[in-house]
Amino acid sequence: MSEKQQIPAESLMAWLDGELPEEEAAAFEELLGKHPEWREEVASMSAIVQATSRLQLPPPPARTWDHYWEEIDDRISKRFGWGLLFTGSMILISIGVWKVLHHTEDMWVKSGLVLVVLGVIALFAGVLRARIRELPHDRYRRIRK
Repeated sequence: MSEKQQIPAESLMAWLDGELPEEEAAAFEELLGKHPEWREEVASMSAIVQATSRLQLPPPPARTWDHYWEEIDDRISKRFGWGLLFTGSMILISIGVWKVLHHTEDMWVKSGLVLVVLGVIALFAGVLRARIRELPHDRYRRIRK
């Protein structure tokens, strides 16, 4: 027993929107003629396309666009600021760790510093790994205030 053949969705939408070249449109119409069981689905999709083509969305108020650009500017400046702060902090911390390790003779100070640095790295890696793992499943990622 053969399975029911499906309408090629991309071709159907392009045909309904009038975007298929003449040769492809003729070939698609011939294919539709060979499959009368598709008529109901084609009619349904055609009605949806006609209904949505009549929709007129009002243009957003000017304040919407002003707010949009303000939000983008705010995000860019925050990311840039945090990036500079993080980079500068890492440079200063690296220099401090290097100086303590190379200019201090006390093994306990060196050991303690190494353990603190390793602990911070382990915590950062754990948080980063958890965030990356959670990102595809984050329900609130696209919600804006």
